[in-house]
Amino acid sequence: MKVSGFSKHFLIWAKIIYHILGNYKTKTLCKLGYFKTTTGSTHSRFSSVSDSLKYINQVFQDYLSFADISVKDIKGKKVLELGPGDNFGVALKFLIAGANKVTCLDKFYSNRDIAQQYQIYKAMRDELLQGGKRSFDSIIKLNNHKFEFTGNKFEYIYDRGIEQALEIFPSASFDMIISRAVLEHIPDLDAAFNSMDKLLRPGGYMIHNIDLRDHGIFTSVGLHPLTFLTIPEKIWKLMTGHSGKPNRMRLDYYKHKMEELNYNYRIKIILSSTLPMIENIKPKLQPEFKKMLSEDLLPETIFLIAQKSRNNPSADE
Repeated sequence: MKVSGFSKHFLIWAKIIYHILGNYKTKTLCKLGYFKTTTGSTHSRFSSVSDSLKYINQVFQDYLSFADISVKDIKGKKVLELGPGDNFGVALKFLIAGANKVTCLDKFYSNRDIAQQYQIYKAMRDELLQGGKRSFDSIIKLNNHKFEFTGNKFEYIYDRGIEQALEIFPSASFDMIISRAVLEHIPDLDAAFNSMDKLLRPGGYMIHNIDLRDHGIFTSVGLHPLTFLTIPEKIWKLMTGHSGKPNRMRLDYYKHKMEELNYNYRIKIILSSTLPMIENIKPKLQPEFKKMLSEDLLPETIFLIAQKSRNNPSADE
């Protein structure tokens, strides 16, 4: 759908006002201690348990394939998963593969259907061979359509973002930090990376899937994929500062941050937009984006795979 003229300006301002109000509502609720949200409720959108299994298996396989690691590289590792959402299937995959412990950390509590979650975990168990079932049963108990995580291999913490994680965990607590479509929602990425750097052991890995698109804020009504980069920063913060909407950090930010932290890294772009599409709107972008290379403005999903130097425990030490 192509939008032009008055209709375009109306849609932009209607969206801006809608998200400012939503952001204020979220800020107020968080101050009152209410952290529940539909953000991250991924499995509520799936029509069947098989769809959920397919998603969990694909996410786990993506971590392995994009980072070029195997199951044996997971054995004995302590893993921090950021933003698990409404299901812990990926964490279970890591544990069954031999991880020593998986901690799931989420700023919000994603709404979930407990009956659906039980069916997903039951289906995951049914897929396993006998040895895998024993491992599964030592982590999560399924009984009478209910489930309970047991033992000390799995941990779930919500109402804290990665920026505050050093208040909970000591430095060098984890061998791997993973996330899927999470980093683009963090308002203060510098603080987040500072925290992750300190939490990672020397030689540890970050594996992040990062969605650089506008998450439907403007594209849902047919506007250009980079319309969200035309909004002044002060207005954008009013729209997104507390509600987990995209922070607008582009590809170049992640490159510079990894170089600043002295990480060995690579970035893989999942899709590839056409540069002419970017050039068409570039004159209308905010100054901080207008000066960027067009390649760094790509509204795509990327994988960031970064290894911490074995000789440099943290950037501040």
